[in-house]
Amino acid sequence: MSAVTTPLEAPHDLLGEAVTILDGQSSNHVATQVPSATGGLLRLATAGSVDDGKSTLVGRLLHDTKSVLADQLAAAHVESRRRGWTGELADLALLTDGLRAEREQGITIDVAYRYFATPARSFVLADCPGHVQYTRNTVTGASGADAVVVLVDARNGVVEQTRRHLAVLGLLRVPHVVVALNKIDLVADAHAVHDEVSAQLTDLAPRLGLSGLTVVPVSALHGDNVVDRSSRTPWYSGPTLLDLLETLPAAEERAAGFRFPVQTVIRPQHGAVDPAYVDYRGYAGHVASGAVSVGDEVVVLPSGIRTTVEGIDVSGRSVERAEAPLSGTLRLTDQVDVSRGDLLSSAADAPSVQTRIEGVVCWLATSPLRPGSRVLVKHGTRTVPARVGALGDRLDVETLEVEPATEATLNDLVRVDLTLAEPLPIEPYGESRSAGSFLVIDPASGATLAAGFVGAGFDGARAASEAGESEAAA
Repeated sequence: MSAVTTPLEAPHDLLGEAVTILDGQSSNHVATQVPSATGGLLRLATAGSVDDGKSTLVGRLLHDTKSVLADQLAAAHVESRRRGWTGELADLALLTDGLRAEREQGITIDVAYRYFATPARSFVLADCPGHVQYTRNTVTGASGADAVVVLVDARNGVVEQTRRHLAVLGLLRVPHVVVALNKIDLVADAHAVHDEVSAQLTDLAPRLGLSGLTVVPVSALHGDNVVDRSSRTPWYSGPTLLDLLETLPAAEERAAGFRFPVQTVIRPQHGAVDPAYVDYRGYAGHVASGAVSVGDEVVVLPSGIRTTVEGIDVSGRSVERAEAPLSGTLRLTDQVDVSRGDLLSSAADAPSVQTRIEGVVCWLATSPLRPGSRVLVKHGTRTVPARVGALGDRLDVETLEVEPATEATLNDLVRVDLTLAEPLPIEPYGESRSAGSFLVIDPASGATLAAGFVGAGFDGARAASEAGESEAAA
């Protein structure tokens, strides 16, 4: 099967559970009250190069699904007219660009989260910036996404920032990647452009670790193939963007075992109003993967102490079971030493504790990364000192060639070896997106330097490069 498909053939592979739905007028794609959403919640993000129309596409989705309040739309109309906008609708990008600098420059700077729903599904959407210097924001927005919509300007095709974002999504193991070929109304032969971009992505996908892409030709400005099918693309027989998003299966954490990074210890003691809580000791956190029930045996990492779950408290009430992505408080039968940064794991398949990390980082700082640098590594809720060892391969996102690296500069994707001052329960990113990810932090300023992926590599790009060399030699 080709790496790029027009109809739905996508692979089946951070936010809270509650989603606020805005009332709207009834239509084919919206309910006037919270829908049953048989498809469940989908965490969605956008990516792409600057000026590809991400904010306009998000605004179009919100508008056409009637997920915008009347006063918000009226305010967008007023602001649009003040700026000289002559379109029948308001400038839909204003519905998502909330910062003053974003409105003034007509760009997206920070990640904007929006919530909407249709009768089939609820959505949490992260609108990410496209500028090269804001690649870190795209990494943030896409890190917890079930699906990412990558916009490509039909007039420009696949550009360097498109390849960079696709490479990052490959490392992030995003289950579903959809390419929205935007501004299809501005090219003379839309069908030919669609086929050409699809062919380019067919070649790129396996080299960047993406198992499949779906290309949808759209016009965010006019709404073509976004929510409703367009008569301007009679040659396109695939689903609209919303139809596609409504049918994508939500991702599930691949680590089967229970993982619970402890965020804080709850110990009311004499401050408790209810005398029953004077001796209360609970460990609050977020179920990163798997599920836990009262009576389950768990292990505290990195200490390795085993104990049993005595109780589970969620929102002030006791429950018998908690599963990802629920947040709650666990009570243990034994008075063991557990603090912020520890991990509670199912005892049967607990991860190994390691003092070394090998993987790929996306370098997000202007200062370069060099071997020997001293940094902090944040894994789950635990932060430990670390030292940068040798740097390995670097992926050139322009040529997609893998080359040796002596340092990493802004937005570089490079393999790195980190030696940790304290052990951490590490798992490969391919097995667990939560337990296999980490942050590299500047110990002096506290600034985030890189996002990392345990055990990741550039095998697809390397294999494609070696295949090309073999063909050239033959």
